[in-house]
Amino acid sequence: MKTGIRSFAFFAIQCVSLCSLVRAEDAEVSAPVTRSREVIQVDGRERNYVISRPAVIIPGRPYPLVFGFHGYRGEVKAWMYDYTQFDALILDQHFIVVYPEGPVSWNSRSDSPDLKFFDQIVEELAAKFPVDRSRIYAFGHSNGAGFASSLLFSRKDTVAAVAAYAGIVRMRTAGPDDRKPPLFIVWGEKDEFAPAASDRVQSSVQAFRNAGYPVTFWAVPNCGHGWGGREQQMEEKILTFFFKHQLPAQALPQSMP
Repeated sequence: MKTGIRSFAFFAIQCVSLCSLVRAEDAEVSAPVTRSREVIQVDGRERNYVISRPAVIIPGRPYPLVFGFHGYRGEVKAWMYDYTQFDALILDQHFIVVYPEGPVSWNSRSDSPDLKFFDQIVEELAAKFPVDRSRIYAFGHSNGAGFASSLLFSRKDTVAAVAAYAGIVRMRTAGPDDRKPPLFIVWGEKDEFAPAASDRVQSSVQAFRNAGYPVTFWAVPNCGHGWGGREQQMEEKILTFFFKHQLPAQALPQSMP
C-alpha cells in the first residue's frame, strides 16, 4: 500500500536565558509569550518552523507540545496569525505550540523528509524544554490535516491524539496490537469541497471507527472549508480534546526515565 498522503481530491489548493532557541532578527516577543522562527537541517536542506511558548519556562514543569500543520500552499505566518489563535491560550493552558513550514504539499511516505522534519523538531524541543513526551499532539487544516492524521499510523507511539480540520488521510491497515490514537475530525457543514454530512466525509469517519480508532466528529455550523476561528471556539475545543489524552507509559521512548 502506498504510504503517501492520499488526501481527498477536494482539498483546497490553497526561557528566558535558561533555554532559548531564538534568532534575534526573527524573534517576536510579546511578553509573557515568546514566539520565534527557527531553522534546522533535514537531509541537508534548511527547514523552518515557528515556536510559541511561555516566556518563562518553569523548570521541572512538563509542557504539552502541540504541532499545527498548515494547508496546501500554506505559509506559516499567514496561517498562524490569520486563522488560528492558539497562541492566545498558551498562558492559560500551559503548553508549547509549534508551526512547521511545509513544502507545497505535505508528504507522509515512510521515507518522507516531512516525517524526519517532525521527528527532529520533537527531539530538538524535548532537549531544550521540559516537554511532556506523553502529551505530544498534532492538528492540521486541509492538506495539513491529512498529514497530521497520517501520524496516527506512522507516529502512533509519539502522538497522544490528533485533530484534523477539513481534511483526512485515507484509512490504512493497522495491526490488532497497534496503538490507535484518538482522532478529532472537524468539518464545516458548508465546506465547499465536501460538506460534513456528505457520504465522502462520513464514510471516512466510519472507516476509522470500524478500524477501532476512537473518533470524535464535530460538524461545525455555518463553516466552510476555511478555519472556523474564534467565533466557533475551535482552538479551545481542540485543546480540550487533546488534553484528555496522553500516551500510555509503555509507549514512551525507552530512554525516558
